[in-house]
Amino acid sequence: MNVVRAVVVVGLLGCSLTTSLDGVFGPPPCGAEGLACCAASACNTGLQCRSGECLKPLPCGGDGEGCCNDTSCNSGLRCELATCSPIPPPPSSPCGAAGQMCCATSACNAGLVCSGGTCVGCGSYRQPCCAGGGCRGDTACVEGTCSACCAKCKSRELYHRVFVNNDCAEASKQYCAVGDRGGLGDSKWGTCQAF
Repeated sequence: MNVVRAVVVVGLLGCSLTTSLDGVFGPPPCGAEGLACCAASACNTGLQCRSGECLKPLPCGGDGEGCCNDTSCNSGLRCELATCSPIPPPPSSPCGAAGQMCCATSACNAGLVCSGGTCVGCGSYRQPCCAGGGCRGDTACVEGTCSACCAKCKSRELYHRVFVNNDCAEASKQYCAVGDRGGLGDSKWGTCQAF
């Protein structure tokens, strides 16, 4: 009988208590998407610790996306106002290029629009909308400016950028339903934090 008790005790001591009992018998869970970052801002593979929360990495470097490391973009793109946009072609005339005056009938080179008599970049986040209301990436043309979808979750103080180009209200609702964000407080098209 004593041998059986010893085996049961050793078996119990050899078990590790994981799963949903972690918060009771050890540190609370961390490192997974939507959960708090673990010690030293660590998260599970493929996630980044931003504002103390483990989240998927933000897309960067592509046309209309944020600049990688706040400075670099993919080939053929340049970092302007923290967003990657196409490098305009070299000027073919004294008008129509970026920073130059608009040509006759307010014309500018591709990827630019005439604003206040000067050709400026268009279609990327916080830039004017291109002809016909066009915006690139995860932005939408709102009142003439390429704007981001911004969600304010009930458990957060700031609006955070949700990377979609339509149906901001539904995307914000889904974003705020994750982890401890507390559900949707408000959503809007505009300028907001990228994390």
